[in-house]
Amino acid sequence: VLNAFIVVFRRLILVFETCKLENIICFLCYNHYKVTFLIIKLHFLNYIEDKNIIQH
Repeated sequence: VLNAFIVVFRRLILVFETCKLENIICFLCYNHYKVTFLIIKLHFLNYIEDKNIIQH
């Protein structure tokens, strides 16, 4: 799961790099990825909590 998280994060950075060229597209993909990133973060945090519960 952590590897997938890192891959997504690297892809985010790539998107931001390429988006510097097109401001309108940048704004759109920034909002899209901001939402996606929040969802991923929530799932990731839930996953960690689930693992902690299982370990205890």
